Amino acid sequence: MTDDQGKAAAGDSIDRGTVMALIAMSLAVLVIANDFSAVNVAIPQIEADFHTNVTTAQWVVNAYALTFGVLIVTGGRLADLFGRRAMFFLGAGIFAIMSLAGGLAPTESWLIASRVLMGIGGALM
Repeated sequence: MTDDQGKAAAGDSIDRGTVMALIAMSLAVLVIANDFSAVNVAIPQIEADFHTNVTTAQWVVNAYALTFGVLIVTGGRLADLFGRRAMFFLGAGIFAIMSLAGGLAPTESWLIASRVLMGIGGALM
Protein backbone atom coordinates (compact mmCIF):
# COMPACT_ATOMS: atom_id res chain seq x y z
CA MET A 1 0.00 0.00 0.00
CA THR A 2 1.41 3.39 -0.94
CA ASP A 3 1.37 6.43 1.30
CA ASP A 4 -1.37 8.01 -0.82
CA GLN A 5 -3.63 4.99 -0.37
CA GLY A 6 -3.00 4.98 3.38
CA LYS A 7 -3.87 8.68 3.64
CA ALA A 8 -7.02 8.18 1.56
CA ALA A 9 -8.12 5.28 3.75
CA ALA A 10 -7.48 7.29 6.92
CA GLY A 11 -9.37 10.27 5.46
CA ASP A 12 -12.42 8.13 4.73
CA SER A 13 -13.26 7.59 8.40
CA ILE A 14 -16.05 9.63 9.93
CA ASP A 15 -15.34 11.40 13.19
CA ARG A 16 -17.49 10.89 16.29
CA GLY A 17 -19.08 14.36 16.09
CA THR A 18 -20.36 13.73 12.59
CA VAL A 19 -21.84 10.39 13.60
CA MET A 20 -23.56 11.98 16.62
CA ALA A 21 -24.94 14.79 14.46
CA LEU A 22 -26.26 12.25 11.97
CA ILE A 23 -27.95 10.29 14.75
CA ALA A 24 -29.50 13.46 16.22
CA MET A 25 -30.81 14.57 12.84
CA SER A 26 -32.18 11.10 12.11
CA LEU A 27 -34.06 11.03 15.41
CA ALA A 28 -35.38 14.55 14.80
CA VAL A 29 -36.72 13.60 11.38
CA LEU A 30 -38.34 10.51 12.88
CA VAL A 31 -40.04 12.53 15.63
CA ILE A 32 -41.18 15.27 13.25
CA ALA A 33 -42.59 12.81 10.73
CA ASN A 34 -44.22 10.73 13.46
CA ASP A 35 -45.94 13.80 14.84
CA PHE A 36 -47.74 14.36 11.54
CA SER A 37 -49.54 11.04 11.65
CA ALA A 38 -49.61 9.87 15.28
CA VAL A 39 -52.17 12.45 16.37
CA ASN A 40 -54.66 11.26 13.73
CA VAL A 41 -55.24 8.15 15.80
CA ALA A 42 -56.09 10.26 18.84
CA ILE A 43 -58.69 12.50 17.18
CA PRO A 44 -61.71 10.50 18.47
CA GLN A 45 -60.30 10.63 22.00
CA ILE A 46 -59.57 14.37 21.64
CA GLU A 47 -63.20 14.88 20.63
CA ALA A 48 -64.39 12.95 23.67
CA ASP A 49 -62.00 14.52 26.17
CA PHE A 50 -62.65 18.12 25.12
CA HIS A 51 -66.33 17.63 24.19
CA THR A 52 -65.75 19.10 20.75
CA ASN A 53 -66.54 18.20 17.16
CA VAL A 54 -64.32 16.58 14.55
CA THR A 55 -63.68 19.87 12.75
CA THR A 56 -62.10 21.44 15.83
CA ALA A 57 -60.20 18.27 16.66
CA GLN A 58 -58.83 18.13 13.11
CA TRP A 59 -57.20 21.52 13.69
CA VAL A 60 -54.89 19.77 16.15
CA VAL A 61 -53.34 18.03 13.15
CA ASN A 62 -53.66 20.96 10.75
CA ALA A 63 -52.13 23.52 13.11
CA TYR A 64 -48.87 21.57 13.28
CA ALA A 65 -48.75 20.65 9.60
CA LEU A 66 -49.50 24.14 8.31
CA THR A 67 -47.07 25.88 10.64
CA PHE A 68 -44.31 23.39 9.91
CA GLY A 69 -44.88 23.57 6.16
CA VAL A 70 -44.95 27.35 6.02
CA LEU A 71 -41.92 27.90 8.25
CA ILE A 72 -39.52 25.14 7.18
CA VAL A 73 -37.78 27.37 4.61
CA THR A 74 -37.59 30.19 7.15
CA GLY A 75 -36.10 27.75 9.67
CA GLY A 76 -33.44 26.80 7.13
CA ARG A 77 -32.59 30.43 6.49
CA LEU A 78 -32.36 31.16 10.22
CA ALA A 79 -30.03 28.16 10.53
CA ASP A 80 -27.85 29.66 7.78
CA LEU A 81 -27.76 33.01 9.58
CA PHE A 82 -27.36 31.94 13.20
CA GLY A 83 -25.86 28.47 12.92
CA ARG A 84 -27.35 25.09 12.28
CA ARG A 85 -26.47 23.70 15.67
CA ALA A 86 -27.99 26.62 17.57
CA MET A 87 -31.24 26.52 15.58
CA PHE A 88 -31.46 22.73 15.91
CA PHE A 89 -31.20 22.91 19.69
CA LEU A 90 -33.58 25.87 19.90
CA GLY A 91 -36.09 24.02 17.72
CA ALA A 92 -35.70 20.81 19.71
CA GLY A 93 -36.25 22.72 22.95
CA ILE A 94 -39.37 24.46 21.65
CA PHE A 95 -40.66 21.18 20.25
CA ALA A 96 -40.12 19.29 23.51
CA ILE A 97 -41.61 21.98 25.77
CA MET A 98 -44.65 22.46 23.55
CA SER A 99 -45.11 18.70 23.29
CA LEU A 100 -45.32 18.58 27.07
CA ALA A 101 -47.67 21.58 27.08
CA GLY A 102 -49.87 19.84 24.53
CA GLY A 103 -49.95 16.70 26.62
CA LEU A 104 -51.10 18.73 29.63
CA ALA A 105 -53.58 20.89 27.67
CA PRO A 106 -56.78 21.60 29.60
CA THR A 107 -58.67 22.90 26.53
CA GLU A 108 -58.66 22.31 22.80
CA SER A 109 -57.47 25.89 22.21
CA TRP A 110 -54.44 25.26 24.40
CA LEU A 111 -53.74 22.04 22.52
CA ILE A 112 -54.01 23.73 19.12
CA ALA A 113 -51.76 26.60 20.23
CA SER A 114 -49.15 24.18 21.53
CA ARG A 115 -49.28 22.31 18.21
CA VAL A 116 -48.67 25.58 16.35
CA LEU A 117 -45.60 26.23 18.50
CA MET A 118 -44.49 22.62 17.99
CA GLY A 119 -44.61 23.32 14.25
CA ILE A 120 -42.26 26.27 14.78
CA GLY A 121 -39.89 24.06 16.75
CA GLY A 122 -40.05 21.36 14.09
CA ALA A 123 -39.29 23.86 11.35
CA LEU A 124 -36.24 25.09 13.26
CA MET A 125 -35.02 21.54 13.74
